[in-house]
Amino acid sequence: MSTSRLNGYELVAAEEESVLKISNLVEGIESQETIAAWIASNSQQLSQELDFSS
Repeated sequence: MSTSRLNGYELVAAEEESVLKISNLVEGIESQETIAAWIASNSQQLSQELDFSS
């Protein structure tokens, strides 16, 4: 499971799948729209906001 977190969401996809999706985007194999839909379906809202102030 990836622990990339931004804006109160966590990407919950396997690292290998995440790398493949981003590689496919860079190589033009998949569109931004396809990747955006994949990110939305593989993200979950964190129960608490992260504090980046320190």
